[in-house]
Amino acid sequence: KAYFFQFFGDGDESAVPKAQKTLERALTIEKDEPETLVYLGALHILRAMHLEKNDAAKQKASFERGFELIKLAEKLAPQHGGVLSVASASYLWLPDSYGMAPHVVGMLEGMRKGMGPMFKKFAHHGQQRLLLTLGQAYVKTGQSDKAKAAFDEALAVNTTSYEAGL
Repeated sequence: KAYFFQFFGDGDESAVPKAQKTLERALTIEKDEPETLVYLGALHILRAMHLEKNDAAKQKASFERGFELIKLAEKLAPQHGGVLSVASASYLWLPDSYGMAPHVVGMLEGMRKGMGPMFKKFAHHGQQRLLLTLGQAYVKTGQSDKAKAAFDEALAVNTTSYEAGL
């Protein structure tokens, strides 16, 4: 995952082949491990967005592969918070033609409902990321009032965090 985050967080393009190789190797050790699948899928989608935007065929193939891997991870671990968090954000990075925003709303609202009052005990970073992703999904589904409420709730969690600055 470290190589993944070097690309995702730091924009280090040289980390992409290392991340892909490491994640694929991990899948040879434990086939269909959901967390590995979701990170590999997210890597394909991020690569398509940032590195393949000038090659439509490569970009489409990466989007498709990423989508396939993330769907599989979600199917294998429908209650795994880490998998759902990465999957929900990754689904929103896909082109709108995939139509995943309503699914993301359902995923994240289900996650919040399932956590009940424990959601407020989640780390501030986690709460804010989930709420920001939910707000983005609401925007994509044309529900601006719900989006604003999610963004306001995210800001109220911690006004000085990196996420609050987003």
